[in-house]
Amino acid sequence: MDSGTLRLLAAAGHRMTVPSGAVLLAAGDRCSGYLIVLQGAVRLQKTSEGGREIVLYRLGPGESCPLNISALLTGEPYPVDAVTETAVTAIILSEAAFNRLIAGSDVFRRSVFSIYSSRMVDLLQLIDKIAFGRIDVRLAGWLVEHAANRPVKATQQELAAELGTAREVVARQLKKFEMQGWLTRRSRTIEVLNPVALRRLVTNPG
Repeated sequence: MDSGTLRLLAAAGHRMTVPSGAVLLAAGDRCSGYLIVLQGAVRLQKTSEGGREIVLYRLGPGESCPLNISALLTGEPYPVDAVTETAVTAIILSEAAFNRLIAGSDVFRRSVFSIYSSRMVDLLQLIDKIAFGRIDVRLAGWLVEHAANRPVKATQQELAAELGTAREVVARQLKKFEMQGWLTRRSRTIEVLNPVALRRLVTNPG
């Protein structure tokens, strides 16, 4: 979101600060405003009836949630949980202010629908990965991105949520990687020993 749009939002909305671990919106809530993150990170996740979680995406500084936009435009309940991963500073626009800016500001309207469009592409790519991507390749990609240069703390359940699969699937694949000498695990810590092999799997799955 550009600086001009942020100035517009700052004039029409109010700032709020939320601690880490707070639920900004829960699935089924009615959206009463439009939220834009200024600082910090928000995780958007979906939980199945059986309790399985999947991380859809994250919001960082200058970003807003397309599902928040959709809920405001349609009046439908918010479909996911929005949870702060760090302390978050944000601007919140009332529903009335959001509708007023959508109707009266070309700059705001273009910004909102640009965010909506780009995030919908991200969601389609996520669906494609979950539906058609191999779990060993996706797990290797996650490890290359997050753990190739340093140990990371992540439970099997957290990894399953990130990858949109079951904890048992992640456990089996981590054990295979460990038996191949590609990583080692101690408690909740994963240390990559052979990042070259993981990158090779990602780029050339075979």
